Amino acid sequence: MKKPARKAGTTRRIGDLAELDRLACACARELGFTKAIVHLEGPLGVGKTTFVRYWLQHLGISDSVRSPSFTLLECYEQEGQRIVHTDLFRLRGASELENLGLRDYVGEALIFIEWPERGEWATPPPDIRFVFAYSDTGRSVCIESSGGLEIPEPGGHQSGSG
Repeated sequence: MKKPARKAGTTRRIGDLAELDRLACACARELGFTKAIVHLEGPLGVGKTTFVRYWLQHLGISDSVRSPSFTLLECYEQEGQRIVHTDLFRLRGASELENLGLRDYVGEALIFIEWPERGEWATPPPDIRFVFAYSDTGRSVCIESSGGLEIPEPGGHQSGSG
């Protein structure tokens, strides 16, 4: 399967949770319930699950958005649209991902995948990829997209392409 062309990443500094929330709000506003695959990468505790929680809250999910670290997969529904949030950190390879049935949701849901590299070849390729990192001033996130998906500037700081 050929991977879609990827746009060069844009890196944004995230100084605090309010800035992370603004980015999540911009994503929710721009993408809505687009049936897309979103990869979230970065070290433990960098804010991947918090980012998804904020995004889902901006989509109107009033349920408690739980970390799928132990359940591996959490599903939500809003306005007849399905949202899937999975955390592959505890997986031991592609066969375990296949057993989750994640592929059944591709094209049917907005899918968030934390730790996508743990699923190896079985992880569906992303439409948009967020790579979080720690920085001297808090955190940064590099955003790469394909398939024409764009995330607008939420009013925070942008440090260029690359």
